[in-house]
Amino acid sequence: MDVLAIVTPIDTDEYEDMPLEGHIVSGDPKARVHWIRREPSGQGMLQTGLFTAQPSVCRWVFEGDETIYVIEGEVRIDFVESGESVVLRSGDIGSFPKGVDAIWTFKKPFKEFFVLCG
Repeated sequence: MDVLAIVTPIDTDEYEDMPLEGHIVSGDPKARVHWIRREPSGQGMLQTGLFTAQPSVCRWVFEGDETIYVIEGEVRIDFVESGESVVLRSGDIGSFPKGVDAIWTFKKPFKEFFVLCG
């Protein structure tokens, strides 16, 4: 029988290290991820999970279209090509297209729920 639902508490302790070698600009993010879903859906990719990071700066190119909901903390995202930036705080939602090159400045301990598809 197929799984009909996946239930994950936001305060889960079931995180794994998320290596960011090559992406760290400064600091030590101690990035961790709790995967909720990593299987493909239909013809494309669909990944969801919880991500945490400590104050630091990282550069990331979005691997797919991604939407995040900030649960805790604050992040400033600077878009490399346009020079624009956005600040997201607890309760904010951001949505970004695949391929965008961005610098993430985690100002406080940070936690997000993300949906990545492509």
